[in-house]
Amino acid sequence: MQLGVVLGRLILAVTMVASPSFASAQKYGISGFGTQGPTSGLTFGIHPDQSRIRLKSTPKPAVTRSKSSSVVTFVGLTSDKRTARLKHLIGFAESRRDGYDAIHYGAQRKPAKRPTELTLREVIAWINATPGQNHAIGRYQFIPTTLINLIERAKLGPETVFSPGTQDHLAQILLEDAGYSAFLKGQLSQTKFMNNLAGIWAGLPTSSGKSRYHGYAGNRATITWVAFKTEIGRIFGR
Repeated sequence: MQLGVVLGRLILAVTMVASPSFASAQKYGISGFGTQGPTSGLTFGIHPDQSRIRLKSTPKPAVTRSKSSSVVTFVGLTSDKRTARLKHLIGFAESRRDGYDAIHYGAQRKPAKRPTELTLREVIAWINATPGQNHAIGRYQFIPTTLINLIERAKLGPETVFSPGTQDHLAQILLEDAGYSAFLKGQLSQTKFMNNLAGIWAGLPTSSGKSRYHGYAGNRATITWVAFKTEIGRIFGR
């Protein structure tokens, strides 16, 4: 149920949501995301019919390969306690029931395996094989455009497992996009940081009390602003 903003494409995205008949089979190749810039591709919940998405075939660094298998397991970065709690809060707002194995409730055709058992190649294959439905997946409810963008930026190969470690690492990139480091250094106010997070994850409320994308593709805030602010204060002692 997450949603961020693809810079320069907001009007198009709103049009997609407003028109149930919109089913443009846009094609996405991971190599093409380089033209979008480092902070674009942050959309959750708004989804065109992204029916043809491709991954590069060359595995990237930051993964390890089992001697007995071709499957690659991502070695994620260890989060400090505050970051782990922040990710837990986001996960609670986005996928509190199924967590890392969450699939958007609107997806009628699910993957053959649990999301955490899939490789990135298999995730993309599922997306390509099931056009016309919502494909938000995992603890952070990544949709195809966001997932491809993050894979490119994290330099992950197609045999990387969509494990909890992989998902957490990709979410870390989104936290930085929201200004996490600046917030920790006191260069960004708590309210601004919270609103930035709500601009990426539609399950989180803005300071208005509503999701920034309230009503788009069924999105709404799943926690109150007071609860959000209280928990951020507990995590960061502010």
